[in-house]
Amino acid sequence: KQIDAINYLKQEGVLDNLKDSLKSAAILRLNNPELNIETLANMANVSKSGMYHRLNKLVEMANTKKVDANEKQ
Repeated sequence: KQIDAINYLKQEGVLDNLKDSLKSAAILRLNNPELNIETLANMANVSKSGMYHRLNKLVEMANTKKVDANEKQ
């Protein structure tokens, strides 16, 4: 779910325009799909909660963008 969302944002050109914190979380997740959130958080030097919220934000952004794209059709 997270990987699909990040790939969608990347495909839509949104990933490059994100805040550094979101972009780094996205890149970590893409490069390490097998790792759990706690390990990703440790790699990013943020709390587990912080990483969880960043990844959820990316999923929300992708879902919102998909809804907006469908409404325009």
